Amino acid sequence: MAALDPEFGDVPVESLVRFGRLAVELRIEAENLGVDLIGLATPSRPGPPHQPRAWYLGATLSAPVALPAFR
Repeated sequence: MAALDPEFGDVPVESLVRFGRLAVELRIEAENLGVDLIGLATPSRPGPPHQPRAWYLGATLSAPVALPAFR
């Protein structure tokens, strides 16, 4: 996400690595920061393993989850 940070303009982007279970850490951060969107870094072509994870996280978190593709 740090690579895309300049493209977001004035929108703050959090691009830190957290340790622990992904859903738990994202839930804590989303609640603490009041996020509107969660973007997860994926390969340039997200495959089938990435989509169920994004669906699960989107269903359990308070903000939608996006899988932006990086080149």
